[in-house]
Parts: sequence; C-alpha cells; structure tokens
Amino acid sequence: MTADAGPIVYVDRSTVRPGKHAELQRAIGALAALVESNEPQILAYTAFLDADGATLTVIHVHADAASLERHFDVVASALPPFAELLEVRSMDIYGQPTEATLARLHEKGAMLGGLREILGRSFHNVELETVAGTAVFVATDPVR
Repeated sequence: MTADAGPIVYVDRSTVRPGKHAELQRAIGALAALVESNEPQILAYTAFLDADGATLTVIHVHADAASLERHFDVVASALPPFAELLEVRSMDIYGQPTEATLARLHEKGAMLGGLREILGRSFHNVELETVAGTAVFVATDPVR
C-alpha cells in the first residue's frame, strides 16, 4: 500500500487499567503537550475519557500520511509507560497509510495490546489488517 496525498484520520480505543485513571489523565496531558509543541503539521489531536473513566478514545487528524509518520516519530519514546495504564482495544485508520505507518501500528499494538474487539463500521474499499491481534481497519477510499 502506498501513501495517498489525502487526509488520514486515526482513532484508537483503550481500556483504562483499574486504579490508573488519575495517572492516565496526567500522562495523556503530557503526551498532548508533546504533540502540540512538536507537531505543528497535525490538524487535530484529542483524547476523550468516557463518563466512568474506563475507556480512552484518542483521535488525530493528519493532512497526509507523512504527518502520521512524523507523529509516531515524535511520540515513540513516550508510549511505553502507557502499557501500565491501559490496554488498546482497537485502532481505526481512515485514509491510506504507508507500509511504514502500518509497521508502526504493529509495534504499538504489540506494546499496548489488550482486548481484541472488531468495531462495526461502514467502509468503502476496506482492507482489514491485524496488528498484534488488534483489528485495524484501513479504509483505502476515505468516506466523504
């Protein structure tokens, strides 16, 4: 798969480990600050905790695949401590990531892997890849 000049939207959902809610809030705040100060190209980076603090959803929007690759470069050293705080359940990518980006998702899935849930979505021209046992949807034609 090759990169397209189009945008990329990344969504992951994770289960917060019991007793780690406050620590996760601090860690995600520090990660967001790292992204904000080092990734001027990113269009959006947001994290949401559900009402009971059990699920974290992270969404970022990139103008192109190069921006997503840069994101992984920036956050790589900050991700390992998250293994103690959460278990990733799913990763969705809308757009066309590069093979290098998919490899980075394999790394992230192996490091933060947890419950393997396939989330129902409507896609056009979708390929399904498994990243460390976690379902990753790769939409080859972004939904318009």
